[in-house]
Amino acid sequence: MNIPAALQEQQQNNQELLRTIDLLNTSLREQQQQLQQQQQQQQLLQQEYAELQQEGQTLSNRLGAADATIKKLRAQCDAYKALKASHEQLAAEAAAKEKVVSQLEAKKQEAQVLQQQQQQQKLR
Repeated sequence: MNIPAALQEQQQNNQELLRTIDLLNTSLREQQQQLQQQQQQQQLLQQEYAELQQEGQTLSNRLGAADATIKKLRAQCDAYKALKASHEQLAAEAAAKEKVVSQLEAKKQEAQVLQQQQQQQKLR
């Protein structure tokens, strides 16, 4: 059984085409797997990005709240400093008035002593 040369050549061409198709199919499957892996990685990255964005927003909110607290504390501190300065001024004024009162009391006592001495001299 002799196969004509043209038919044999056609069979060889067909076998080569089948091998080429198999290679192309294998290559296509590999590319599809790579594409699928890349898509999965992209989805993971997108999820991670969304989580990071949410975390960033949360941190931004916390930072805003902390900033508001700092401003409130600074205002309270400024009010305390003003109150302390006012208290110190009032304390200084009170001390000065107390000194004047003490001086007046001392002069009053001197005057009373002097008056008693004068009365005693009149009685002699």
